[in-house]
Amino acid sequence: MSLTYQLPPDSPLLHPDAPERVFGDPGQYVFGQRMKDLQELGRSTDQIFSQKYSDDIRAWPAHSVLTHEEVAALLTPAGTVWVLSQATELAIWEASRLYESGIPWPLRPHDDDLQWGKGILKQEHMDYLSLLFQPVARQGQIIIELEHNGWEAPNQPDGGPVKQVRAYWQHVAKETREDTRLVREAARLLYRYYECIQKFVKQQRLDAHRLDGWPQIKF
Repeated sequence: MSLTYQLPPDSPLLHPDAPERVFGDPGQYVFGQRMKDLQELGRSTDQIFSQKYSDDIRAWPAHSVLTHEEVAALLTPAGTVWVLSQATELAIWEASRLYESGIPWPLRPHDDDLQWGKGILKQEHMDYLSLLFQPVARQGQIIIELEHNGWEAPNQPDGGPVKQVRAYWQHVAKETREDTRLVREAARLLYRYYECIQKFVKQQRLDAHRLDGWPQIKF
């Protein structure tokens, strides 16, 4: 296996709570961390669950809890393979083979030029996303629809564009000697991964807006 897919020993993705921060619900994570902070400040259980504190916690939208360091680690081949390995329980070498066989994954809308990341993501990271996900038009829309339908292609008399999507998953499955359903699951995970990066950017912009003038939460 290429060392390209080995996370360095100091990678933030190797931190015990990294999977929860990447795959979990950001709102629940923030709520849990807020509770720990209040406990450390000596607040009682009744106070922590009081309307005052619970309202404060829920007042701020949490789209992402990732740090710049974590996102920088995710936007590398090793980081992407780590995501696939963690979510599918495949060994790193198996996940890397799946990752390589699908590149460029057809999961980026044709009108998405990645400008949403400008000013937040480094250019090298935007270039990486551009190489990892190819922009597609009609096929891309079908893929999004597949996600909402459990990634099961709807039946069509002539196959239509869905037939092309099925053929793509079958191609990757053949290359990796994996089940087609696993390939579909990997694609779904990578689509979520892409959304995860977008949510991080959104959170950074919201945080910047908050620091520019929103009132601070009081303890």
